[in-house]
Amino acid sequence: LRGVLWLVAGWLRLPGLVRAAAPCSVGALLWYASSFPGGPTRSTALASWLHNGGHVVAYAALGSAVLLAGPRPTARVGGWWLGSWLLATAYGGVDEWHQSWVPGRTASLGDVLSDAIGAALGVALVRAAWAWDGRQAVRLSLLVLAGMASVTLATFGPW
Repeated sequence: LRGVLWLVAGWLRLPGLVRAAAPCSVGALLWYASSFPGGPTRSTALASWLHNGGHVVAYAALGSAVLLAGPRPTARVGGWWLGSWLLATAYGGVDEWHQSWVPGRTASLGDVLSDAIGAALGVALVRAAWAWDGRQAVRLSLLVLAGMASVTLATFGPW
C-alpha cells in the first residue's frame, strides 16, 4: 500500500482542475459505453458474470476518482468519503436510466447495486491506502464479497 499512498499523495499535489478531470473522464467513458445498442448475444454464464463484474470495477474507478478530485482525504468517516460514494452511486443510477432508453438495452437494479458496491470499494481502497488500520482489511474483504454477490444477483437473479 505504500506505493498506492505515494501515488495518491502525488495526485493530490496536482491542481484541482486537473484532478476534477478524472471523474469527468471516467463518467464520460461510462456514458459512452452504455450508449451502444444491445442485441441478441450468445454468451456463457461465466462471460455474463464477468461482464456484470465490470460494473464493480468501473464504479470503483469512478468512486476513487471522485474522492481524489476533492480535498485531501482524512481518516474521518463522514464528509467527503460518503459524498464521493453517494455521487458515484447516483451517477450509476442515472446511467442505468440512460441505458434504458438505448435500443436493446435495459436498466437493472442489480447493476445499480453492483455500481454502488464498486463505488464503495473504490472509496475504501483510497481510504485504506491513506489511513491503514486492521479494520481496513475486513472492510475491503467484505466489499469484495458483496461485489461478487451483487454481480451474481445481476447475472442470475430475477432483476
